[in-house]
Amino acid sequence: MTTADGRSATAPGQSHPATSPAGRSALARAGELARRELPKAVAPALAAGLPTGLVAGGLAAWQLGLLVGVAVAVAVGMRRWYRGEASRWLVGGLAERRTGRRLDPLRREGWTVLHDRGLPKGNANVDHLLIAPDGQVFNVDSKYRRGAVRFDARRNFLRIGRVGGFTLVKSTVWESGQIVQALTAELGRPVEVTSVLAVHRARLPYWHRIRLKEVHVLSAKQVRGWLRKRTGAASAAADAITAAAGRLFPDHAERPAALPETAISG
Repeated sequence: MTTADGRSATAPGQSHPATSPAGRSALARAGELARRELPKAVAPALAAGLPTGLVAGGLAAWQLGLLVGVAVAVAVGMRRWYRGEASRWLVGGLAERRTGRRLDPLRREGWTVLHDRGLPKGNANVDHLLIAPDGQVFNVDSKYRRGAVRFDARRNFLRIGRVGGFTLVKSTVWESGQIVQALTAELGRPVEVTSVLAVHRARLPYWHRIRLKEVHVLSAKQVRGWLRKRTGAASAAADAITAAAGRLFPDHAERPAALPETAISG
């Protein structure tokens, strides 16, 4: 497929939207942690469910005791799992996947859309790296956040739940810096990267433009439309940047020892 100006709508190094790898390394990490955490969750669950079931069975029918015991065991096990690392990685990976599905349609408009890409140094990854038809580069970082949103436009203050805004964007700023360094060195000219934080679940105020440390903080639902408004006419520079990005930022899930050390969900 090509765009109106004849450029390929699917750039080299991209995956077909149906097999998008968005969130793949985070979900793999969640599975690995779940296998480690499961035995630790089972023992406390049985310890809580068994005596409760025996007591309930002694006071009523054994069927009721069994039902109560199982219910308590499941509740304790789920609570323990929910508080574990696997749960956080799972939620983060699913948030990345949802963001990926929202961004993938941009490919039909000539954008390069790369998900879950490894940085040249270390085990860190970029959730979504986009190159517009005019050569602009965007680093879109997915975050799943619960809790009340507090925003003061006069002080440029943002807090979601217990997490302050500058903490939320810290990793995004660092990732964008790494992308800038790598692309600039590869292409031999300065490359700018626009940083975007795509927030899931937490309800951000639609009537305010939130920007912290040069990171645009948006609801995940708004990101695609926001990106569309910022692209210009197609440029050959986009092809050079796309080729460089394919060389510099490989599929993170397929890299050796690619599992990150900190939860992407932040």
